[in-house]
Amino acid sequence: MHASGYLINSPERKDRCARVAASVAYKLVEELNKWRRANTAKTSHGLHQEKCASQHNSTAQNVTVQKFQNHLHRLKNSKGAVKRLH
Repeated sequence: MHASGYLINSPERKDRCARVAASVAYKLVEELNKWRRANTAKTSHGLHQEKCASQHNSTAQNVTVQKFQNHLHRLKNSKGAVKRLH
C-alpha cells in the first residue's frame, strides 16, 4: 500500500496486518456467540442442555477469550506498534 508509506514486507505492515486479523477473529467469535445465544431452542430439555453446557464450557470459553485478549495485548505493546483501526 502506498498510502501508508511502508513497504509490503515491513515490520509495521506485518504488525498492522496481525492486529486487524486478531480484531476480526475476536469480533467474529463475539458475533457467533451472540447468534448462538439468540437461536438456542428454549425447550425444557434445551434449557437443561444450555445450563449444563455453560457449566462445562464456561472455563473453555473463558480461556479462549483470555487468549484473544492476551494476543491483542501483546500486539498492542509490541515494538513498532501501530494504532488499531477502530
